[in-house]
Amino acid sequence: GFQFLLALFLAITVLSFLVFIKKEKFRLYLIPVLLSFLSVLGFLGIRPQVITVFFVVVLWKTLLGFLEKEEKGFQLIYLAPLLFVLWVNLHGGFVAGFFILLLVLLLEVFKKTVFFKKLISSKLFYGQHYIPRPTRKLFILSAVLAFSFLATLINPYGIRIYEEVFGVVGDSFLRFHIVEWLPLLFGNPSAFATIYLGFSLAILILPLRKDIEFTRLIVPTVFLALSFLNQRYFFIFAPLSIPTLIDAIIAFNKKINPERVKMLFSGIGKWVILFFVFSLFFSGVFPIAKMILKEEKPLVYPEDAIPFLKTLSASENLFNDYGWGGYLIWKLPERKLFIDGRMPSWRQNGQFVFGDYIKLAEAESGFKELLDKYDIRIALLKKGLKDEGLDFQNFNLKDKTKLQEFFMRFLNFID
Repeated sequence: GFQFLLALFLAITVLSFLVFIKKEKFRLYLIPVLLSFLSVLGFLGIRPQVITVFFVVVLWKTLLGFLEKEEKGFQLIYLAPLLFVLWVNLHGGFVAGFFILLLVLLLEVFKKTVFFKKLISSKLFYGQHYIPRPTRKLFILSAVLAFSFLATLINPYGIRIYEEVFGVVGDSFLRFHIVEWLPLLFGNPSAFATIYLGFSLAILILPLRKDIEFTRLIVPTVFLALSFLNQRYFFIFAPLSIPTLIDAIIAFNKKINPERVKMLFSGIGKWVILFFVFSLFFSGVFPIAKMILKEEKPLVYPEDAIPFLKTLSASENLFNDYGWGGYLIWKLPERKLFIDGRMPSWRQNGQFVFGDYIKLAEAESGFKELLDKYDIRIALLKKGLKDEGLDFQNFNLKDKTKLQEFFMRFLNFID
């Protein structure tokens, strides 16, 4: 049922942000974890991507434990291939985990090179904290990486699973036609996401970053950079960056005068900080609580249309809203649909269904011919589709900030 699924996926999401908390430093973790969680509220839902975020966090915590433990290391690292067997059969985001494994290995190998020593002695990185790992651990990481790759082949498609994954990741057409693939600056990030982004950028700019271990600093930074290309990576970056943010807070705490901190948390300063924290929490949670209390639905699905559609012949071709595909598969499994959320990058023999969907939804030139081509007899669409279509059409005509124009040119250069 819907309520059980909602509770399950919310629990998985919350757990993803609690994994890094240490009991002895609970108060220190509280605000960063809360702010990080609030920054991704817009990404939450009953979606397999939530599972990927949880597995990313589990893998990252396991890797940090393995790298930082002395003696025999952190034994859970040997279970990584089993994690990937489960992961690859649940969501295509398993590639993010494989990428993190590879990135960590490359960074640790890089630390042993002459070029790294030159980099560390440069003005930008001079004094950067780093820990060279024993060669034995690098061999273990290499073996785990190799076995994890082999583990990803244990799926119904074998090696062809990578065709689908890289086909989607490398599809530039999605970047400005699906909301979650928009660059972060074009996706209208929430106030919490903007604040968390500001904190993260401040850490990278301020000298404080030099107190954070090199690998712990670089891995979240890479996903932050990816977020500027596609905002869906921000959902991974937020929990992934919690240990780095905590490291920065600890480093900052060591550098400042404890008496000044006491002054900050006393008198009117204490109330200002409490008001700020309360405002953050209230502005993020209150709209959701309001919807629950009033039984409002943040995402509207065509519930009332289902009984009517069941009275129509299943042989009549249905053109449906892209965002409703999964819902209709659930409620009308006997009816063939025009498109669903798995299909944005499917191309075969010159046919591109998602491209045709956009032409139809936005009433672009030639859409009437497409109606005839697919013999569409029924259309199930949102009431506001016309306004959405006009927004898409006017997207390139709208005035953009200089920063947005820069990213547009940058993205076009990458393509």
